[in-house]
Amino acid sequence: MNQEKLSSTGLSHDCQSLGEVKDVEGLARSVELDEVRGNDFNLSPSRCVSAAVEAEHRDIQAILDGLTGLEEKRIELDGHLREVFTGLGYRWGAKP
Repeated sequence: MNQEKLSSTGLSHDCQSLGEVKDVEGLARSVELDEVRGNDFNLSPSRCVSAAVEAEHRDIQAILDGLTGLEEKRIELDGHLREVFTGLGYRWGAKP
């Protein structure tokens, strides 16, 4: 289940939108009574409001390849930081 947290700004925006008769993409849409009647008075958001953002489908292998590249870069940068801090007299990875 997708449970997103609503910020106070978002809540304020939502409440303000509910008090007005205007469409807000992904949140609210005013509909004619004939449309409501045609949907058997079903006011489910999935029927009345389209998703604000379409899901982006990405190639999983490309994502994994990108993560591997990032891991290699992290190891390289970690080695550089180790040299810098060791040169400054710090013990890299030493536990207190």
